[in-house]
Amino acid sequence: AAFVLSTQSLLYAVGLGAGSIPLAAAMNWVIKDGLGQAGGIVFAAWLGRRKGMDANPKKWRSVSSLAMDAATLMEIMSPLVPGYFLAV
Repeated sequence: AAFVLSTQSLLYAVGLGAGSIPLAAAMNWVIKDGLGQAGGIVFAAWLGRRKGMDANPKKWRSVSSLAMDAATLMEIMSPLVPGYFLAV
């Protein structure tokens, strides 16, 4: 439910309201999630080359969980400061 709320908040911050075109909202969602997945793959590949991920998997699981919670919180808060939408 938090991810639906965060996506709705992001789209609201950009100005896509109830009367907006659904295709624009869907494209924004696909691009945001696609870039997030690509960033995760690049980070995991970088960390894997350093062999830090295999040495302490519980640490990196905790780090990823905290990062995801922080990102979701920033997305939910984006309507409060829509000028910073792209920074979030």
